[in-house]
Amino acid sequence: EMADLEASKLLPKNLDQFATAQFWEGFFEELGGAAFEWYCEYEQLAPHLPVGAATCFHAGCGNSNLCFQLVENGHFDYVLNADFSPLAMGEVAQKAAVLPSAIRARTDFALIDCLHIPIGDTRFEHVVDKGLHDAMMKDSEAECRAQSSQLFAEFNRILSPGGVFLMVSLAQEHIIDLLEAALHTGLWDLLTIHTITASDSPLLPFVFQFRKATLPGQVQCSFNGATDEITNFRSLVEGAQAKFIAAKQKKKAAPKALRRQTKHVVVLDIKPWEAETDLQEVKDAISALQYDHVEWLPAAAEILPIAFGVCKLRYQALIDTAAVDPEAIRDEMEEALYDFAQSVDIVSSTALKA
Repeated sequence: EMADLEASKLLPKNLDQFATAQFWEGFFEELGGAAFEWYCEYEQLAPHLPVGAATCFHAGCGNSNLCFQLVENGHFDYVLNADFSPLAMGEVAQKAAVLPSAIRARTDFALIDCLHIPIGDTRFEHVVDKGLHDAMMKDSEAECRAQSSQLFAEFNRILSPGGVFLMVSLAQEHIIDLLEAALHTGLWDLLTIHTITASDSPLLPFVFQFRKATLPGQVQCSFNGATDEITNFRSLVEGAQAKFIAAKQKKKAAPKALRRQTKHVVVLDIKPWEAETDLQEVKDAISALQYDHVEWLPAAAEILPIAFGVCKLRYQALIDTAAVDPEAIRDEMEEALYDFAQSVDIVSSTALKA
């Protein structure tokens, strides 16, 4: 998403800053109210979320739209969104004020330091963390090891027996060290790991799901649906990372002519200025646009919810990328559709065999 690309320019060079409230206050102020989605979009995370669960503690929520999507899309009956940034919490609370009353009643916001959660034991079925642990832990030395242990202990404490802590992480080497330490505390009895992949993303986020132990015992492990020994946890993650990097390098090193010998199905998201925008009218406007080497695929069009009653139009095109750059088409579409849409973003590009 373009907003997240702009936000990434604001991220600090010094990892120490990630753990400070001062940095995040300045970060959200610079964003000017735009939502920041850490690591992945909701659509990529959704398959790994439960459906119809009761309660969720959303840790380090920032000003992400996930605050509302967790309830709006039926994942949880109730969500408590928590962050230590007053500015971020003020922004999401203000956005929540315009939501339907049925959603507002099931969504709360609290200014909380997740190292010291002022909530009683076993109150939640799930804890969701999309980037908080990564942001707080700059290394795996004594100070961060103690903070990681405390964070895991707090999440475990507020979870009901058998509850799940879902964490999205890039699984850097020092993070793997800290996760291994958490697995040896006896607090968890199952670790489920999945990768989140997107063809155009430079990142490979992992979804780690830790289940709260009901009885002491050995931790079981499942990686992308396959059962494995927990002792292989590090090698499984590092193996997936190595394959991801090799694939990216292979794609980058491939001759330009070889990379562009096939046509591509390009998926685009068109986001309107307001909820009242007639998306059928937007579809008609797109169909009227004519570009060489571009074939519209209107039958595959979808209308998808974003938040606050606003929907986006997902549209597909068959583009001969040997003859035209999809980014150039995106730029021309954004200009042509300015009266209807605030942005046009490329979601994915999939090659068709010649």
